[in-house]
Amino acid sequence: MVTLSRWWVLLFISLLYLTVAIGNARAKEENHNKFHSVIKATTNENTERNLKKIPQRRDIQAIDLLKSSLLKLEQQKAMKLDVFVSDERVFKGNIPINFVYEYQVAVEGDSKIRLTFPKASGKGILIYAHGIVTYFDAKRNLYTQGNYEGTLGGLMDELSYQFQLRLPGVELLKRNTSNVIDNYTQSAFYIGREKIIEGIAHHLAFFNKEIDWQIWIDERTLLPLYVILTHKHLKGQPQTHLHYKNWYLGNTLNEDLFEFIPPDGAVDYGQFRSRIIDSLKEKKNNAE
Repeated sequence: MVTLSRWWVLLFISLLYLTVAIGNARAKEENHNKFHSVIKATTNENTERNLKKIPQRRDIQAIDLLKSSLLKLEQQKAMKLDVFVSDERVFKGNIPINFVYEYQVAVEGDSKIRLTFPKASGKGILIYAHGIVTYFDAKRNLYTQGNYEGTLGGLMDELSYQFQLRLPGVELLKRNTSNVIDNYTQSAFYIGREKIIEGIAHHLAFFNKEIDWQIWIDERTLLPLYVILTHKHLKGQPQTHLHYKNWYLGNTLNEDLFEFIPPDGAVDYGQFRSRIIDSLKEKKNNAE
């Protein structure tokens, strides 16, 4: 359960995130070429597939490999990585459009996380540490903070379900192996070993009622490399393509990653909001 000193803190975060991830979505040619050499772009043909029927198959090899990969992440005290996202939306007329963006993740234990959302001008940063959630919008030089009591997974769920802050692919990073195995692997296929840019990877495919997904797991490191999500419950059955890269696993991360010191001129959103309200009241009083 989330306990925030100001409920609008998370609402503000979600609105700023949408500006970062969607309004400033941009193609990164070097990543795009590497990404699509492994995973082909979505077409009208595969957005129109009938995927309601779940295949009745459960390959133990696929389950065991996924479990080994997730357990490796779950056992890490600290990790850092970049996530490249190609997120499809199906618009009127069944026209699929992909929005491309990237975010960075740094996690330490179950009480510290830093999410960085790069964009063309400035960036957005979300930090949770020492019981405080902070969001900073570098473009506007605004920040907001609030208290939170709970786990990192709970925080991500709250931001997603209550405030529509979507982070595609974050489910694998919550380090909750049993949740993924129990809820996302109703049907499981081991496709085989495949040669990709990073080396040899195990290609696995999973199916359930609302989402079908495929994952490529590095044979040497057992780390997730690529994921395709097919959202069967959404109109047009759009897909999300993910590339996990620049992995760092260790015992600790630089403490500075989880500290927020407002830069020169930065304004607390609470103060900013109060100034706007005071200004409106003053204008109203002058008009009277």
